[in-house]
Order: sequence, then C-alpha cells, then structure tokens
Amino acid sequence: VYRATYQTDKAIETYERLIALTSKSESAYLDYAEFLFRNDRLTEADAVLKKGIKHVKNPSILLTACGQLHEQAMEVFEETDPAYNDHLERAIDAYEQARKGGPDSVELSLQLGDLYVLSGDLEQTLKHFRSVEKMVWNSEEDLAVRRRLALSFIRGKNEEETTASVKQAIQTLQSIPAKPPHHVQIPYYLGELHNKINDTEATLRSFRTACAASKKDHTPFARLSLILVKDSPDKAIDILKQGLERIPEQPLLTETLAYAYLNQHRAVEALPHFAKTKKHLGENASHRFLYLNAKAFYLAGDFAQAISLLSRTMDDNIVWLQVFMQDLLSDERSDLHTVIRFFSTFAKTSPEEPAVFMYLGMLKGYAEEFEEALPQFEYAITLAEAHHRNTQILNEDFYFSFGATHERVGNYEKAETLFYKALAINDKHANAHNYLAYMWAERGINLDKAMEHVQFALEIYPESGAFLDTLGWIHYMNENYEDALREIQKADGLEPGDATINDHLGDILYKLERKEEAIECWKRAFALDSGKELLAKKLSSHGIDPLSIPPNTMEESAEKGTIEQPAKVTIENPDPAPSTDEDATEPEPLGNKPEVTDKHTRRCPLQYNGQSGLQLHRRRAG
Repeated sequence: VYRATYQTDKAIETYERLIALTSKSESAYLDYAEFLFRNDRLTEADAVLKKGIKHVKNPSILLTACGQLHEQAMEVFEETDPAYNDHLERAIDAYEQARKGGPDSVELSLQLGDLYVLSGDLEQTLKHFRSVEKMVWNSEEDLAVRRRLALSFIRGKNEEETTASVKQAIQTLQSIPAKPPHHVQIPYYLGELHNKINDTEATLRSFRTACAASKKDHTPFARLSLILVKDSPDKAIDILKQGLERIPEQPLLTETLAYAYLNQHRAVEALPHFAKTKKHLGENASHRFLYLNAKAFYLAGDFAQAISLLSRTMDDNIVWLQVFMQDLLSDERSDLHTVIRFFSTFAKTSPEEPAVFMYLGMLKGYAEEFEEALPQFEYAITLAEAHHRNTQILNEDFYFSFGATHERVGNYEKAETLFYKALAINDKHANAHNYLAYMWAERGINLDKAMEHVQFALEIYPESGAFLDTLGWIHYMNENYEDALREIQKADGLEPGDATINDHLGDILYKLERKEEAIECWKRAFALDSGKELLAKKLSSHGIDPLSIPPNTMEESAEKGTIEQPAKVTIENPDPAPSTDEDATEPEPLGNKPEVTDKHTRRCPLQYNGQSGLQLHRRRAG
C-alpha cells in the first residue's frame, strides 16, 4: 500500500520490520532491494541483498540478484567511466559466488560469459561458454545457443558499428591458438561471425576446420549442412554423412539428414533416418518433426502412415493440416489430384474431423470440381456443430470460401447469404465485400449496394488492382465509361498481367469508340487466358482469328516489361531443416489469421496451377 501511494519512507520502515520478522526469507530481501533500486537507492539495495546473503539458507538466489543489480547499474554509465568498470567487476564477482554456491545453469553461465566479453577476459569468456555448450549438448536448442554464444562478441548500435565489431571479434579470436580445449569452439564461433557479415568463403572454411577438429562434437557438421543446404544440397548431405561416419547414430545429424533428403524430394532415402530419429525421440517428438515425417511418407506414397502422423499433430493444433495442404500445393512438383486423393483417403479414415472435409472442399474447388466441393463444406458444418469439434474452422474465411464455391455453380442467392455470414463475423473482410460487389456488377443488379461494398473493400486495401477493377466495372455497368476507364487503368497499372482487366479495358475503350485500342486489349487478354469463350467471340466478330494469337505467358511478358508475374500465394511452413531461430514458434491456431484467401482475389480464393504452384484466381466475366 505504501509503495502504491508513493510513501517511500513508510514503505522502507515496513520492509525493515518485515525482514526483521522473516530474516531467512529470500523473497523479502528481493522485494525490498527491488523497491530501493527503483527509487534510485542502489547502495541501499546492494546493502540489503548483502545482509540477506548472510542470513538465508540459499544465498545463490540473492547473489544472482546482486549481480543483476550491478548489471542494470552499468547501463547508467559510459564505458569509459570508472563507475562502469566498478559495477562490472561487482556483477562478475556476485555471479561467480552464486555459481560456486549453487547449481550451475545456462542463464548464469551465459551472463558470466557476456560480462567477461565486456571485461576483455577472453579465456574466462570461452570457459563459461564451454560450460553452456555442455549444458545444451544434444538438446533442441543446441545450434541456436551456439550461434548466440558466437554473436555475444558483437557490439554496436548501428550496422556500421556492428560490422566493425564483428571484424574486431574475428581478429581477437584468430589470435588464440585453436588447440584443446578451443580447437572446435574457436573455428565454430569464427564461422558464425564470418556468416554474420556474409563472408561465405571464410564461413565455410571455418566450419570445415571445426568439423576436421571435432571427434565427438556434432554441431559443426549440423551447422555447416544448414548453411549449404539451400545452394548446395548434395554437399550438405555429404557433410552430414561425414559427421555420421565420425559420430555414428548421432541423433541431431540423423534428423538433419532426414530433412536434407526430404528437402530434395528424396523421400524414400529420408524415411530410414526419420525412423531412427523417431525411435530416439519417442514421445518427445515435436509436432514439427511429425509433420515433416508425414510429408516424407506422403511423397513416398504411403498415405496411411502420413495420415497417422498428421493426425497426431492435429490433436493439439489443427492448423498443421492447413500447413500440410498449402505446403504441398505451393510446391511446383506437386500434383493437385494426388493431393485430393490423399485428403479423400484422410476423410475416410477420419470421418469425424470437420477440418479434413473443409480442406477437401477447397481442394475440389481448386480443381474446379465445384459440384463435388459443396457437399464437403456442408458436411464440415454438420460435423463441427454436431460434435462440437474444431468449431473454430467455421470462421469468416470458411463462409467466404463456401460462398465462392456456390457462386461458381450459379447459386447466387446462397452465395450472397454466405458472404453476409462472413461479414457478420468480420465486417472488415475485404474479399467478401469485393466478391459481393463484383457478383452483382457482373449481372447488372444492386449497383448502388455494389458500389458501397467495393468502396469499403478499397478503404481496407486501396492498392488492390482486383478491387479497382470491380469499381471500374460498376461504373461500366452504370454507363459511366470515362470513370470506368480511369479506375481500370489504375487496376492495369497495379496488375498489368491480368487477363480480365485487359478484357474490361477493351470493353470500355470500345464503348468510347476507340476500336483499335479495344481490339489490342482483347488480344492481350486472350493471349493471357485463351479459355475465355466470350472473349474469343468478340475477337471473331471483329475479324480476328483467336487461334492466330500466340499464348503470352506471365514469364514472357515479365521479360518484355509489359506484364508482371503475380506473386504466389503461399503460407509460411516449417523450415525443412532444424531451426536455429530462438523465437521460432508453432503455427497460430486456426482462426487467428486469414485462411487461404488473398486481398486481391475476386472469386474462388485460389487456383492451383500445376506448373507454378498456387496462384491467385481471378475468374471474371469475359
């Protein structure tokens, strides 16, 4: 109460009475010292902790707090100030005493190592960092911690200072003979530092030196393979094999080799290494491991094993199913019908899992099997509501996708109802606003309401070419051709490789009696999408043989500088190799962020293209 009401003297008096009554309580001293420190009474806070150290049963807790106190005090002073070095020495002394008086910990050794870096005592730094390495040995955090240790030598407030600091750290470490106990540690740290400044040759040389020096340490082999895997996957695999020859059955190397083979789509070769790793991990296998193991079984054609493992990941986080589907579809080597066959098998083996049916419906939509897609969405709703299982899938994106599928088979009233249901859940769902607007504009109805919806969508995404095209088409249907031209020219500037925008541009120019320009736009549109029957008829009616127009692919147009390639729509999936990101997390639960829709889509959210993965689908009126 005294603290909250800023009555400092009374608070101090009360704390003194408290520690007199509970002189062996660590928490009383900690709370009192923290209060004094926050009130800029560092000397008194230090005295309280030292007093407690003499009385409590486990002084290491208060010694650690004392070290933290002096570490924070260092931040007040410049490094050239004597007070800075005084607090640095006191912090080191307190942590060293805490380490002697209690069990060693990663955190304590890290703090000591970092402080010795600041003091310039490299031998002590390396000693404490080796202690950390031993404590994380063979753990999931091993590589990430090693990288963090290496980068502890870097200081600097901006890029220039950081680069200079890296070079200085490299020079300092190179001055130490790389012999036991530093023979692996130093070249490993040098590899990370060279990698930090993108010196590839020196990075590889340093890690190879660490590999050559290592007898039992697997981390140089694992880290070097991760660096090589993107640009030189075969070399990465060779490094891992070398490591396993040196340290047979080493779990991390075995697991990394499985991922390296999988990354190369060599699933059959990956599976034995997944099996060894799974046996080692037992019940501790992460969802990410199970997911990648499932992918390997899928690529090897063993759907039953893939489904079994994927089901285990879904027990805790259903979004792994979404990640799995989009990971497969975003791969250029993937076959849509094989993915559909897998999900159909999954649906038979998991008849009570609504998410499986939802994604099966989406997949059928991507294959333009819209009549077959609709029952899958309907059954997903029935399951979710009847069994109260994964009801979070029934979100705005679900109803948007369901509505888009109904629109594709001409069920306009049902589609409209579902779009409104999506908007009832999230009134800022730009895709639903835009789809409603364009669905009406195509048929020339509800144009005032269509205008309201598309303007709302554009408030959310003002740079969407698809939304601007919708606005332009509403103007066109209202016979405001100059306004229509202005908006669709904007859309063309944002998405110059879009067949529908070029088709619309031609229609508008034709109404404005600019016939030759209109025909050129129609020809460009047909070259981009020869499946538009109405467009072919327009060209034929003006004496143009559609078959004489050569296909104009996105890639060719991009090279000419006339048409940009649309970005692939993908979802971030787990990295194919062990992550070294300390902040890496599992996927967010379904419903926390947009499903598979994209802000530029008009109709069915996505279209699968076997040549280029998952692309935006912009089916519009021809």
